[in-house]
Amino acid sequence: MMELKKERIEIVIPIKNEMNNLYTFMSRYKNTVNFIESHIGDIRVSFVDDSDKYEEGFLESILAFQPFEYRFLKGVGDYGGSLTWGMLRGGEYDKLIIMDIDHPINRIINMINMLDRYDVVIGYDMNQGITRKVTNWLCNTILGLNLNHPTCGFIGFNSYVTRLIDERNINFKHASSKRDIVHVEWINAVKTKGLKIGEVKFNTLGTDITHNYSVKRSIRWLWDFFLLWLKDCIGTYP
Repeated sequence: MMELKKERIEIVIPIKNEMNNLYTFMSRYKNTVNFIESHIGDIRVSFVDDSDKYEEGFLESILAFQPFEYRFLKGVGDYGGSLTWGMLRGGEYDKLIIMDIDHPINRIINMINMLDRYDVVIGYDMNQGITRKVTNWLCNTILGLNLNHPTCGFIGFNSYVTRLIDERNINFKHASSKRDIVHVEWINAVKTKGLKIGEVKFNTLGTDITHNYSVKRSIRWLWDFFLLWLKDCIGTYP
């Protein structure tokens, strides 16, 4: 009997001074990776690390004796650039998932399974404050994304979306944002290509995850969004 080819799953997580969160991730990830290895395929986590030097060694030591496959990559000094760098260094994979270290690990399996039916799958945090409602309205009304949480950084891609193998590729490395609006650049490119997007629900209500957006960060996001809209209008990426 011919043995079925196991899928290769690559997860890219940008981190910066995340010692406490890495402990939590480690404890929650074990059951997920065991299930994936038993029922789906091989999986690797690439941490793209922009930590201060005093934390770099401690972070690596937390995972030194863990049984799952992982690696640390040195980041480039900014969120968007480091995330893109990690994706470019993903090696061979069938499905690629990007996420923050505090995103729900138990939804990774749902995302992998949904990628059998969708080109791209994006997370949907049902716990949404006023800032997120405003950003959602801007993305959906002005860019026409029509998603419940278009700014979410928990996203799964099939390999043909991120690899230069056919017309469905979004050329993700052309995204210019150095900050978290890079996610919206990619989703807007997915929309422009007419690809099918699925959504995975999760809820951070009642958890220790908080999203406190300062006035400075909100203004910066609005400026980044304006630049994204301008590029979209003149037909440059995305």
